[in-house]
Amino acid sequence: MKDPAKQAQTAVALMGTPLEDLGPQFRDFFATVNTDLGNFRGSTDKAGAALKDNLGDRFNILIRNLQSSLAPLGETLVSLAEKALPPITQAVDTLATAFSSMSPSMQMVILAIAGILAAIGPLVVIFGTIISSIGTIITAFSAVSGAFAAFGPVV
Repeated sequence: MKDPAKQAQTAVALMGTPLEDLGPQFRDFFATVNTDLGNFRGSTDKAGAALKDNLGDRFNILIRNLQSSLAPLGETLVSLAEKALPPITQAVDTLATAFSSMSPSMQMVILAIAGILAAIGPLVVIFGTIISSIGTIITAFSAVSGAFAAFGPVV
């Protein structure tokens, strides 16, 4: 502000008194403000750097780098999916249309057969485990009966 009258009016509005009344300390304060603000900026820069150099930020940087590295793989997988999924989607749509056009009793028969087929897989695994365990159980019984035979008959 170049106009001295406006400067005086602004000083009175801000400080409640003319600048001359504030004395030389006020002038000296404003002479060092620029230097002090520069020091303040340096302190805030250091504080900001300290906040950014922490475990969370370092982890986020690693995650972003990993995402960037995996982007080409993702693009390839999306391209494959775009080629493979339309025929699969069309087949599922055809099956759903055929299933919905059947009578309710026929739908129940198909669902029952599908349920039986779905249950067969786990049942085969369970029976296979039981059958393979029988050999181990027989071996254990024969070892125990041999130990009892060594003691002789119990009277």
